[in-house]
Formats: sequence, structure tokens, C-alpha cells
Amino acid sequence: MSYQNLRTAPYGAVPFLLTALMVLSVVLDSGLSSQQSDETQVLVVTDTVSEVPEFLGRFDLTVEVVSWEEFETLSIRPYNAVYLLADIDAETLANPDHYLERTHINQLMEIIKAGGGFYIEGVTPRAVPAQKLTGFIRTPGLPSVGILKVVAGQEQPTGHWILEPFHEDAMWQVKRTGYLSGKVSSSADHVILDLAPAAGTDRVYSWSEGERFPVLIQPAIVQGRGFYSALPLTRFREKGFPPQEAWERLVERVLLAPFPDKIRDELLEEKLAFRIWTEPRRWSPSGEIEIHVKGDFDSLEINGLPDNKAQWQRPSEDIATMQVRLSPGEYRIQVQGRRGSRSVTRETSVTIEPRREWYRSALDRTMQWFRESGLLLEPDGSRGILEGFDSINLNLQDWIRTDCTAQAGLTFYLYGRLVGEPEWEEKGENLLQFLMREGYQDMDQTRPTFGFWKWGEDLTEHPSVIYTEDNSWAAYAMLRMYQLTGKADYLNRGLATVNGFLETQTPSGLRLRRMEGDLLLKNGRDWYAKHGQPSIDPHYVSNGDIAVLLAYEITGDQKYLDSARRSIDALIEVFPNFETRTALTRATQYVRFVSSPALLYRYTGEDRYLEVMNEVLGEIRKRQVRNGAIPEWGTFRPENFGDEGPVITREGEPISDQLYTTNFAMLNLQLICSVLGTQEACDSFQGLADYLSRIQLESTDRKTNGAWNRAFDLKRWEPFGNNSDPYWGPYAIESGWTNTLISIALMDYLEERNPFSESP
Repeated sequence: MSYQNLRTAPYGAVPFLLTALMVLSVVLDSGLSSQQSDETQVLVVTDTVSEVPEFLGRFDLTVEVVSWEEFETLSIRPYNAVYLLADIDAETLANPDHYLERTHINQLMEIIKAGGGFYIEGVTPRAVPAQKLTGFIRTPGLPSVGILKVVAGQEQPTGHWILEPFHEDAMWQVKRTGYLSGKVSSSADHVILDLAPAAGTDRVYSWSEGERFPVLIQPAIVQGRGFYSALPLTRFREKGFPPQEAWERLVERVLLAPFPDKIRDELLEEKLAFRIWTEPRRWSPSGEIEIHVKGDFDSLEINGLPDNKAQWQRPSEDIATMQVRLSPGEYRIQVQGRRGSRSVTRETSVTIEPRREWYRSALDRTMQWFRESGLLLEPDGSRGILEGFDSINLNLQDWIRTDCTAQAGLTFYLYGRLVGEPEWEEKGENLLQFLMREGYQDMDQTRPTFGFWKWGEDLTEHPSVIYTEDNSWAAYAMLRMYQLTGKADYLNRGLATVNGFLETQTPSGLRLRRMEGDLLLKNGRDWYAKHGQPSIDPHYVSNGDIAVLLAYEITGDQKYLDSARRSIDALIEVFPNFETRTALTRATQYVRFVSSPALLYRYTGEDRYLEVMNEVLGEIRKRQVRNGAIPEWGTFRPENFGDEGPVITREGEPISDQLYTTNFAMLNLQLICSVLGTQEACDSFQGLADYLSRIQLESTDRKTNGAWNRAFDLKRWEPFGNNSDPYWGPYAIESGWTNTLISIALMDYLEERNPFSESP
């Protein structure tokens, strides 16, 4: 492959985010014919860095890359295919860099007449002839921001080769991008892919009403020899469109579509492309690793390993593996694949170091993310911390939540203690003092809402919505801070919340999922205990039990142990038939419930609590996979698009949830390990910590680098999941629940800390 006149330019700013999916359409046989030649030549026209030349380099093609300026005076008759690529970002959506002009149309028609084809992406067709050539008319303005999807646009039969390998309801998700909104030029132009509202993982399971935008069109006038895209399909890697492997297969087909059938088949037969990774991924405490290569190649050569005498094993034609043992250090492994006279190099990296050091590095990366992401409204924490970044465009969730701020305050303080940096301790206390100073907790003892915390920024003097779950995190953070500092204010505030839990506990022993502040003020705590809706869902109440038991650990007051026993006994009565709601799965309920029976066993010595814990822990361990991940299971309520929902759509999808499951599993498994020394819990914690420390995000974006997002596909090894939830969807990043709880569990492990034996 030859490159000529290659120009590079920085990528434009990433525009607004969309989560979207592309759906399989009916297939249309284009019946292309083309001139045959000894050399298949293609032209790529672009002013930005593009991966199209690399993609085309997989095939036996001669590739020339020129700028748009050079294209104006270039004869394209010799080329078998031409690719016109324009950047699509926030600026070019309003002021497109490139229009398809009449001179371009004439050149493209020349190549069509000569038997060639074209692919055009992100270019705005302005003149009517350009609209006919592309099959696309751009509509004024910008499409609305939100999760949109791509679907089979028209109910015309098509046998198009692009979608041939994909199942009928296949989908691809799109995020953090812009696109040109428009419509087809005529009813004869075939829409292969639409951007339209839908939800799912690998397959569509839910549609929503909403406008649809064509993003890949097969114009009728060129009879299958040209294709137009209003979405930056070929920039899927840069923009992180998930899942990457599915996108790669789609884009490969899109880029080969302009060729005649015979040439396409020959090119695919001689393709040179492969992926490389290590098992375990990224890091190994032992140095025993396997190098995996999968794809199309004839031979492989490896570099980057010291004195390597290992040989490739070939379990199948497209897979090669090599087992090696490495000494401590960081390795960049390069593999060169060959097919005929062509070669391509891919690389991966792996670190060999002790587990404790790797965990500490993971913590350091997370704390750097907290410092640099933009979530802290003041660097010293004195004005609080924002909730996180949404799943659609990674925009700031621009509000302050009590639970996230309290969790972050405890995290920062613990980290300062761990690394011996008092400024982190100060940041942590500043966050907690911010909540106290700004009235997030009602400290008026004359009101029934006394001791409870606002959910977040609220204009009322008293809490308007009181969740047991969210309030319990504020109480937990206050009580743990009292253990760490001995400051009475933390103890008094934590106990004020816990006492509120006791005084609103229902006669059955169950706690309330939620209280309305106005009703509580009007009717009092006794009324709410008798008439409130009790919860049989550990997600909403089990951490309340933990906070109550922590109060017992600190004070020794029997009323706290009695309250926790009544609540946990009531949950045991309904186990395993917990109530299910919205985003919840059985996975999140089990990992939330597992530790409270363990603590009751510690305090009472009654074997029945140990038996329940072992039953719950056994189910978690049964679901935990070899690499330590705990995938979601037990999804009982398919959600409509745009609603809160789980990150899986059906049983068996290998996706973990760092917002509702693995984060709590980390905290509770470590707690059981430290309190009871149960080997099964210790092993499960270590496996899960290994997994989470390997999937921590690495990027050049300060919003994501060092954080964990909600969903991760452990088979594809990338962030991915059901995209139905627009705010807390698979790509959301939560400052509190996700990143703080994982960090707290790691720090408690590293310092061998047990909060249930730390009372001053």
C-alpha cells in the first residue's frame, strides 16, 4: 500500500453526544460491474486524521491520500473507488467545511461511468444535482440532543451486501458525536441505516416515538455504485462507538461496498487484519500471561519480550496464542502479521507487579481523576462535588447530591491517611463541612424531618424527598469519620439520621424506601411508620441496616442492634423473592444484602445468620466468572427507551454494572472478609478487585481517565451495555456510588481496616 500527499490535522472538538443504535435493513443486490485491472487503486480525500487508509490497508489495494484542495484539480478517472471524508463536529454542523459542488459531481459521475464507485461521509450536498447524487437533503438546524437510533429506514426490499453478515435486528450504538440531519432526496433512494430512537444491547428490544434521520444511503441514481453517510461511521474508534468489534465489521463492509462483487470477494479473501491482547488483561501479579492474536494472517512475528523462546500455538486458523512468563516490569508487546507481501503491526501492553502495588496505582489514578475531571466546584472541596457525567454526551450532571458528596468526603480523607498527604484529608473534611454548613441536613429538633438529609440541592428548608438508601450514606460517612477523627459533630449528625430510621421503622420491621418531606412534617414519624410503604428490596434499605449496625458498633446501644435485627429478619422472611424495580436486577439485590447477615452473626453468634450469608455468598460466587467479574443476572422488567433500566436486556449477557452491583459487591465482600475472615468472601473480593482494576478507564480525556463507568462488557472487553437510560446509562460516570465505593473498598483492603472494630 502506498501513501502519497498525506496531510494530517488535529481532530475537531467532539460535539454533543448521542447514544444510538443501527439496525439491520432488508438487503438489495446492487449488481455492480467494473473494469478489471492488475492494480486496484483508491483515492481518499480528507483534511483530518482518518483511519480509512488503515482500514483499506487491510486489503490488496493501492491507496492515495490527498487533501480537499488537491482533489479540486485531480483527475479521478484512474481510481476504482473514491472516498470523500469531511469532519463532523460541533463547528462543522453549523458551518460545514465541505460542500459537494458541481465540479465534484462531474468527477464522481466520471468514475461511475468508468465502472467505479464512491463513499461520501459528512459532506453537505448543496446543489440539487448533489442531492440527487447522494440521495440526501440536509434539513435546517441541528437535530435535537438525546439518545437517538438508527433503523432500517424504508420498507423497500434490498439485498445489500453491507448488511449481509448481520442478524435482522442487529444494532450499533453511537455516542459523543454529531451528524447531519436530513431526509432522503426521493422515495427511490434506499436508506440502509437510520438514526432513530431505540434501546438494547446487541439487538433492539424497545422503540420510542421520535423523528428518524437517514445516516447511510444508497442513492438510486448511481444504481448501487455509491453510498452517502451523514454520520461519521469511519471515526467509530476515535469517538468510542460501542461495541467496537461490531462497528469494525460494519465499516469494513461500508468501505468495500463501492467495489464490484468479484473484487470485493477477492479483497476479503486476502484481508490482513487481527487483534492482539493478553490474558490476564493489562496486569498480572504472577507474570504468567498468554498472548492472544485473532484475525486474518499467514504468519506472525513478536517483539517486545526479553529472550523469548516461546512458540505460537494455533488452535484454529484465525487464532494464535503464546504462553510466556515475565519478570516484574512494564512491557509493550508488538506483533507483526504477514500475508503475502503485506504486513501490519499491532501492539498491546501489560504490567507485571504485586497486587497491592497495582491496587495502589489504581487508587492514584482515580484520585487524579477526581482532581482533574472538573467535578470539584473548588479544588479544596469547599463548595461540594457534582454528581458525575451523563451517559449520552458525558456532560456534567450539574447538581450536588448529598450521598455523592458524603461518599467523596470519606474517600478523600481515607486517601489522605493512606498516602500521608494532609491536603486530601482537608479536602475530605471540607466536602462534609460544606454539607453541614449549607443545610443539607435538617438540624431543627422541632421538626419530624430532623436528622434527615436532602437528596441534593433543594430550595426548601427541610428535605423534600427522603430515601433510606441515600440518607444512609450520609450517616455511614459521618459515623466512619467519627471513628477516624473522634470529632463529636460527626457522631451527633450520624446518630441523628440513624435515630430517624429507628423512629420511622414499620411494625413489620421493614424500613421505608422513601418518605415525602411534606407528609412527614404534617403527620409525624409515628404516622409514617404505620402508613408508609415498607420496602422488601435490599437495594433501598440494606445500607440503612449497615448504618444502624455501625451506630451499634460505636455506641453499644442495644436499640440499634434490635432495630437492625428486626429489619434483617423481615428481609430474610421474603428472601430470595425481593421486590424488583426499574434498574434493579437480582445481582444488585444479592450483593447489597450479603453483608448485613454477616454482621448480625458477628454480634449475635446465631448460626442462622451465617447460613443466610453463606447462601447469598454462594449464589454470588456461582455467578462470578474466572476473571473475577460479576455479570448482571435476573433482569425481570424490560424497560422502554428513555427510562431508567438495567445494563442488560436478557439473561446471559456478559456485562457488569459498576453503578448498582460490582461497587457494592466490592465494599461488602471486603467487609465480610475483614469481619469474619471467610475465605470465600476474601477470594471473591480479590478476584473482583483484580477485574475492576483492569477495566479502569484509560484515555486522554480528563472526564474519563482514571474513572470507572457504569457498564463493561467482559467478553468484548470494552464499556458497553443497554442504552435505554439517558442519564445513568452504560457510559455514565458517577462521582459517588461508583468511583468512591470502589476506592473505599480498595483502601480498606490495603490498610486491613475494619470499620466494625474501629471505635475510638
